[in-house]
Amino acid sequence: MAVWSASHWKQLSALCAGFILATVWFDLMFDTRIKDCCGADCEAGELEQGMSVVAAYYKQTTMDAFPMGFLLGFVMILGIVASYESWKRSHYLKYFMPLSLCGVAIIATAFGFPECMALGHSGGSPALLDRACHVLFLHQMQVGILIVHIMVLFFGVRPSKGLRRD
Repeated sequence: MAVWSASHWKQLSALCAGFILATVWFDLMFDTRIKDCCGADCEAGELEQGMSVVAAYYKQTTMDAFPMGFLLGFVMILGIVASYESWKRSHYLKYFMPLSLCGVAIIATAFGFPECMALGHSGGSPALLDRACHVLFLHQMQVGILIVHIMVLFFGVRPSKGLRRD
């Protein structure tokens, strides 16, 4: 008999996905300061003000909030494991659910975090508008993936009673 049932793993997966969603959503709130300047011309004062706010935020979150990065990485790994464990009896979802969180983790690690570090070091230089717009796009993509993940968690296919072995 398993120590944890699939429902416990599902709850842990939902908790991890919710924590990651809250973190990315908070980043997205600051990214929207430059949203109007992405792909369009905006006033220099508006651009400088938006970039300085974004740069100050990413300086705090990437350099000054030291243990949070490790906590977020741990929660991502825990969420991937919990997703697999909660759906391992489903033929398709046992791959989709962990891979969706893997996608969020890869986007964050390979693309998002280096861009955020560069923005944090920039001091709000308007020359880095392309990077800030890229980070905005990445965060929007992560939020979309996480919302789909959470919706499948709550409204997804449940195994039939004959297949349950909790």
